[in-house]
Order: sequence, then structure tokens, then C-alpha cells
Amino acid sequence: MHPKTLTLLVTYQCTAACAQCCFGCTPKKKQRILQDRILGYIDQAAALGHIVNVVFSGGECFLLGDDLVEAVARATTHGLATRCVTNGYWATSLAAARRRLEPLVAAGLRELNFSTGDLHREYVPVERITAGAIIAYELGLGLSLVVETRAERSLTRAALLENAVLAEIHREDPDGMRIHENVWIPMDRDCTIAHDKVHFRNRTNPQLMRGCDTVLAEHGHHPRSGVRRVLPPFAARATRGSVHAIETTHPATASGLHIRIVYLTTSAPICRCPS
Repeated sequence: MHPKTLTLLVTYQCTAACAQCCFGCTPKKKQRILQDRILGYIDQAAALGHIVNVVFSGGECFLLGDDLVEAVARATTHGLATRCVTNGYWATSLAAARRRLEPLVAAGLRELNFSTGDLHREYVPVERITAGAIIAYELGLGLSLVVETRAERSLTRAALLENAVLAEIHREDPDGMRIHENVWIPMDRDCTIAHDKVHFRNRTNPQLMRGCDTVLAEHGHHPRSGVRRVLPPFAARATRGSVHAIETTHPATASGLHIRIVYLTTSAPICRCPS
């Protein structure tokens, strides 16, 4: 099975400091992947021949400014589709959202994912998600809104759709603006997050008894990459199961690129990765 996606966690810096962030990102963390390495990873991925998507995430990838536009353009020159994952901090108004997105669209950006929820909106008002999503849709971007889920919460999929414009977009074009609810998993040993029972595997939902395709579908790099990880480094912090690792050498490159595959066995809630 050949991975189809290159995921770049371009920085650990974020405008938010959400509790139990899977990468522990905050405004104080300044580590990022240097720009020449980002462009090099994209070139190498294109040369492999089986990578078709490049995802820019973090941290907050929009903090890279013009470097993000350049990286999207580089992927586009190789014929690779691109996606950015963001908390939407930059969408302070419809006009601000348009100014920020138009250069990325011109560079070839195809998709935009917004992350939101009760913890995110402590730092980024949900109105910015709304403004960013409206402009992204107008500019023709594939659009996903991912809402963090736990048992007690106020910002839900239904709450987002209380906005009349978002509701109309989703009603007329549900594939053009997808809304996912994804479980928020504790990363620290002393933290417990309550979840609805529907998110746990049991005898009543055998359809959920399956593996995670994402672990084999992605190559990933992050600011501390010395080894390429198929599953990003949050697995090392997961404490609700057992973390295992397999190390091997990638046969597709003359240098024998080293890969570390991390996999997790757990009884924690199931995190459904949006495609």
C-alpha cells in the first residue's frame, strides 16, 4: 500500500493553546520546519509518484504567511492537490478572509479545513470560522468544518448550522461544505474527558471494529523530524492504550529513507479522521 498524502506539520506555534492539544501547540512554541525543507519534502514526495495530496497543518499553518503561499504553489507545479488545516484566527471579517485566501487560491489551494469547538473558541471566536467558511466556499475551495466532541459541550454541528448562511450552503451543497464531529481525546495522564457511549467500540457497533487506514495512507513531517513518522507524534503522548513502534528503511529512495511507524492499541473513543 503506497501512501497518497504528504502531511506537513509546518509549525508547533499556534494562536491558540487548547487544553489537551494533541501536539501541545501554543503561541510560545516557535519551532517550525524551515522553508527550504518544506519545499524539499514536496519535491521528494512528487518524485515518489504515488503521493497525490499535500496537507499543511500545525500548529497553525497560516502563521507561515507568504511561505505557505509559496509551498502551496510548489505543490501545484507538481500537480499535487493541497489542503490547509486552520483554526481560522485570520478571518476577522469577510474582507480579511478574502484578502488572506485569494493568494492561496491563486497558488492552487484546493481544500480548507477549519478546526473549532468549545476549546478552540476560547481563543478564536466562532464568528471567524463562519466568515472564513463563507469566503472559502465563494472562492470554490473544498470545505470541511471539524468540531471537537465530548459529552458536555455547547458548540456542536447543529450550533454551527444556526448561522443562516452556513445552513443554506450546507442545505444546497452538503458535499461542498462538510461538517464533522470528532472526539477530543485526553493527552495527559491526569486528564479525563467524558464522551458519549456511541464513540466507544462495543458489541452494539461492530461496524466500528476496523483499523485506521490513515496510518498507512500518509507520510508526515513535523518540526522535530529526524525520522519520518506515518502517525504524528501525538501517539507518544497517548495514555489510554499501548503504543508500539516498527522501524524500517524506505525502499523507494536511493538513500534508504528511514521510517518509524507508530501504532496504538486503545480502548479510548474512536477518532474518525475526515477524508
